[in-house]
Amino acid sequence: MEAIAPEEARNILATLSGYDRHEAGRALLATVDLYRRWSDADGAVVERRHHAEKLAMQYLHDVIDQGC
Repeated sequence: MEAIAPEEARNILATLSGYDRHEAGRALLATVDLYRRWSDADGAVVERRHHAEKLAMQYLHDVIDQGC
């Protein structure tokens, strides 16, 4: 994949993580970013619920940032 689509390969690599809370959170945020970009570029008809998306992302950030 690196030879055929190097940017996409880097993007997918960013979704991998270990067991650390921040590392897992970073990978999950990268996954969300990929989903948004690829669904927009694909022309898929996805009805976005912006308020729900905002709340979900805030919750994710809160979980990532909270202490152990």
